[in-house]
Amino acid sequence: NNIMYNKEEEKTETPYMDDPEPSPPQAPSPFSLEYYRDPRVIRLLGCTVSLMGFFILYGILQERIMTVPFDDEGTMFTNSAFLVLNNRVVAALCAVFILYYRGEEIKPAAPIWKFSGISFSNSLATLCQYEALKYISFPTQTLGKCGKMIPVMIVGTIISGKRYSLKDYGMAFLLTIGCTLFLLLGDIGSSHSP
Repeated sequence: NNIMYNKEEEKTETPYMDDPEPSPPQAPSPFSLEYYRDPRVIRLLGCTVSLMGFFILYGILQERIMTVPFDDEGTMFTNSAFLVLNNRVVAALCAVFILYYRGEEIKPAAPIWKFSGISFSNSLATLCQYEALKYISFPTQTLGKCGKMIPVMIVGTIISGKRYSLKDYGMAFLLTIGCTLFLLLGDIGSSHSP
């Protein structure tokens, strides 16, 4: 009798094969209003809009500094290195303030020589970017950067052994063709190019 009771208990604990499995809760569709009530989605959208807004503002100010005279005599700003220095000092001060505010250590975790090459090349690239704004517009400059996708993919494959799908190469090729058409057919000059 005791054995029969245990078998009955096993039967009640084991689900039948015909019983449907409980379905996991489904996330709301991005096309529904409920989706945008999630605080994580609201934060993501806020961060995205803020970031893109500041990038656009940064681009407008960059081009304005290099192409619009700053006095009545038509004097143009010519010292790009000074702009890069100011940019880097302000960025470093902001980083130190944020680290201090969050209670994190200000001393770099890696030795400075390990990232000094990247820092130098980034500063040099920014200097070249400011100098280029004297001759071409900011949108042209930004679109020109898109042309580096295919060489980066090729070098990544050769040196790092990365594998890209045919779709990735196709998208990079189409983007490069679109940028090339814009550069060949559109007005690319700065409004105050010398």
